[in-house]
Amino acid sequence: MSRRDSFSEYATEKIGIIIQVLGTDTDANGDVLITITRESDDTAVVDADTATRDAAGTYSYVFSTDVSSTRGNYTATWSFDVTTPAASSPDSKQVVYQFAVGDAQPYFDSLDGPQRQLVDNVYHKISDSFDSTRGGPYLWELPQSSFSFETIARLMVVDAITIINYSSPKAFIPPYTVGANSPKPFPTGWYGLLERATQYETFKHLSTSYLEVPDPIGVNVARVDRQKYSQMWMQRADHEKEELDHMLHMLKRDMRFGVKARSMLLAGGIFPISYLNPARPRWPYVLSRFF
Repeated sequence: MSRRDSFSEYATEKIGIIIQVLGTDTDANGDVLITITRESDDTAVVDADTATRDAAGTYSYVFSTDVSSTRGNYTATWSFDVTTPAASSPDSKQVVYQFAVGDAQPYFDSLDGPQRQLVDNVYHKISDSFDSTRGGPYLWELPQSSFSFETIARLMVVDAITIINYSSPKAFIPPYTVGANSPKPFPTGWYGLLERATQYETFKHLSTSYLEVPDPIGVNVARVDRQKYSQMWMQRADHEKEELDHMLHMLKRDMRFGVKARSMLLAGGIFPISYLNPARPRWPYVLSRFF
């Protein structure tokens, strides 16, 4: 994807690298050094600083206002030596990571690491859309567009979690929230559902973005008609909604009622659902047999 990761101005952020040899996390031979260059004037704001070893083959670096105090594009270059099976002596390697520093992103900044990964997952699901020279929906190229990780993070924190909390059959009270300091954090075991709800809200957002497409009157020239994009994105949203509803019912059943499955042992075949205790959930197995 051609769009860069973005960080908020004046933020303190952690970036990292994982070194693998034949699929195994492998330590470098010696220190891993990082240089961060501001591309606008080719200034090394971080010059060959030593990265922190977090685990086998995993290294990170925390930058602060020394980098993020100036908006713009940056290139981080990781340099290290590592021994590979194809070489008798350590090879010198460099890995380049490009990012941008821009406007504040309060919603994205409020997320923890795994939640930010969910945002990245959703972002990449639409980043290969065809009608864009940089990859992604056509509207991304227009100067009015501000679509970014912050957009998806806002949809997750506000809209996606609202659907999860208040969908039928019963609302979660108090509701779950999303964020590193959430008073009632959404369960990590159901992050797949949170990602799917965010994806659904993102498709709806893209559909809404295409509502104001002007219809040229009295203009007889060749043009590209993008008015149907709104309907097409909504069709994708409707498809996601079908799967999302099924997942939401599973969540409410397993968490609200504290069961994994429900069944009834009856001495007959079909037990009319109208005879069931109305306090029971609406998905009992009304056809039961002895085994």
